[in-house]
Amino acid sequence: MADEQNNNPAPLSGNNNPAHDPLPIGGQAPRPSAPAPKPPQAEEQPKEVPHSPPPPPPIRPRGGEYSIRTMESDLKTAPKEVLPQSDREGPAPAEASTTIQMKSPVVAEEAPSKKNLYWIIGGVVLALALVAVGYFVVYPMLVDNGTDTSTPTTGSTPPDTTPPITMATPAHQSYFLTSPVRVSEMTLAPISLPNIAFGLQSISLQPLASGSTEEVLVIGGQENQIPFATYITQLLPDVDSNKLSDLLEDDFTAFIYYDNNGYWPGYVAKLKTGASIDDLKAEITKLESTDLESLFITPPGTISAFKDGLAANSSYATRYAVGSTSGSALNYGYFGDYLIISTSYDGLTASLNLTGVIGLME
Repeated sequence: MADEQNNNPAPLSGNNNPAHDPLPIGGQAPRPSAPAPKPPQAEEQPKEVPHSPPPPPPIRPRGGEYSIRTMESDLKTAPKEVLPQSDREGPAPAEASTTIQMKSPVVAEEAPSKKNLYWIIGGVVLALALVAVGYFVVYPMLVDNGTDTSTPTTGSTPPDTTPPITMATPAHQSYFLTSPVRVSEMTLAPISLPNIAFGLQSISLQPLASGSTEEVLVIGGQENQIPFATYITQLLPDVDSNKLSDLLEDDFTAFIYYDNNGYWPGYVAKLKTGASIDDLKAEITKLESTDLESLFITPPGTISAFKDGLAANSSYATRYAVGSTSGSALNYGYFGDYLIISTSYDGLTASLNLTGVIGLME
């Protein structure tokens, strides 16, 4: 019986708890009929309550009927004039973009305007600076150059050589009685050993035939012949320029003798009237102890000691020193009123012919 009671469901009644049902007389309860199956909702409903959504808001009766309030129904029933434009048509993102588009032109226009202002200010300042430079710097320089045209020459000329160059020197008159093959001009401003070497080398770049002599005019900054004492002491610094200036004329004749061995320069100077030939010899002898290479165009090589010699058909005594280069030999001598210095013996002989010294001896 206990098993049957446990297997059979309790009868349906107003009270589902069998503990409260009265037992029939006789002590045995009648077997109840099979009750109807319990709806599944009765068992599941308690389990779903904790997980169910919160109860909806109370429904307002309208016209005796109940309706569910939703957002859509509120939008439909709300007065149209109350709803703002943003609620009816949704958010308008165009305002943000419109605001950005309105501001961007302002920023784009401000930058160029500032740059233009900077350019204008810079241009004005630059123009004022150029005007100031032109008025206070360039204009005084132009005025000074217009009033003193000799300033560049005087500034670039060494102080010790400027007075002889600016002196009123007579026009050059060659000591050659016979015209040479060619006459060239060498301008020295200022006069210096490098300028002399460069000038002679430039002339020799167009050599003449072997055995020919070329006269060279030595012009200073004032377009006059440079005094001999000023010129020769650039090549022979041990010789006193002032003493030579007292003994020799300012005018002189320079020449280049050409042969197959090279180009050999030489010089003809003239003793002043009343000057002592012995004093001249004493001063010129100093060249024998100085460096003689500056007198040459073609390098002479090793130069030997000076010796006594003869020239002009053995009529005049000379002093000479032979170089190791073929054709090179420094010769100097006194021929009447002339002092002749030549870097070649053949050049010395040619100059004696051109000055007429040899002709006078015959």
